[in-house]
Amino acid sequence: MKYLLMVAFFLIAPAAVASGTAPELPPVDWITLLTVFGGEYGKVIAAWVSVALVVWSQVRQLIPPQWLAKLPTWLIDVLEFLAANKGKAGNEVWNDPKHFKQAKT
Repeated sequence: MKYLLMVAFFLIAPAAVASGTAPELPPVDWITLLTVFGGEYGKVIAAWVSVALVVWSQVRQLIPPQWLAKLPTWLIDVLEFLAANKGKAGNEVWNDPKHFKQAKT
C-alpha cells in the first residue's frame, strides 16, 4: 500500500505542475540574484568570495589555537564560523582557541 501511494504521488505531482496554473511569484535563481545585487560583476564577486572561504578553511587548520586565542572572542567566533569549524564540526578541546583563552584567565 505504501508503494502504491508513492507511485500515485509521483504521478499526480507532475500533473499538478503541468496543469497550467501559473505561480504567483516567478522563480528566481541564484544567477539572477547575483546579477541584480552585484551588477555585471555579481558572479565574479561570488566566485572570489567562495574561493577565499575555501582557502581560509584550509589555512585555518595550520594556525595554532594559541595564536587565535589572542583575538577577541567575537572575532574567534566569526573566523571559526567562516572556516566551518563550529558546532558539531568543531575542533576538539585541545585545538579550540576559546579553550586556551579561558585557560589563561
